[in-house]
Amino acid sequence: MYIWKQWKLVRTKYSNLRALGIAKDEARMWANTRKGYWRTAHSQILSVSMTNACLE
Repeated sequence: MYIWKQWKLVRTKYSNLRALGIAKDEARMWANTRKGYWRTAHSQILSVSMTNACLE
């Protein structure tokens, strides 16, 4: 959640999701979500893209 909150702008979220290997459509959909930080942090897209190995 902390990292998702740091990516404040939609374009930042989109570009970082794309850099993590997420498809264009899914990255656009999740970057524009209106869900809260905590709910988005537990979503499937972030659990797949931001693994513990990626965070280290």
